[in-house]
Amino acid sequence: MATATVDVGTGTTITFGTSSSFTPKIRSVKITGPEVPVIDTTNLSTTGTRTAMFGDLKSNTMMEIEYDYNPSLTFPVGVTETVTLTCPIPAGGTNGATISGSGGLQNYDATIPLEDKMTGTLKIQYLGTITYTSAS
Repeated sequence: MATATVDVGTGTTITFGTSSSFTPKIRSVKITGPEVPVIDTTNLSTTGTRTAMFGDLKSNTMMEIEYDYNPSLTFPVGVTETVTLTCPIPAGGTNGATISGSGGLQNYDATIPLEDKMTGTLKIQYLGTITYTSAS
């Protein structure tokens, strides 16, 4: 079944395995996938342009989540658990895409302005390989 290649994020959810009572209201999600280092291989005999190669080890995936700050939430900072992000079901589809793996809340912040909505940022760090399931 063909699914939409572009969709809106409305309906995206995040769940924490053991901190099930931590349910922030999400405003947006920024996912930073694995990154490999670029290693400079330039030496004194190199001419023209510098040379480089990719390293072998990838960094772990992380997410920055903008959320509506709720002072009654208990933030599970440093708790290792299964963290799952579920995207909305695309038009004509049956399941939304998911990203899941062992990780947790690395830190959070909150902005409490005068006469405006309280918001903040959650930093989720995965600690190893994640499982990505495409929407269907």
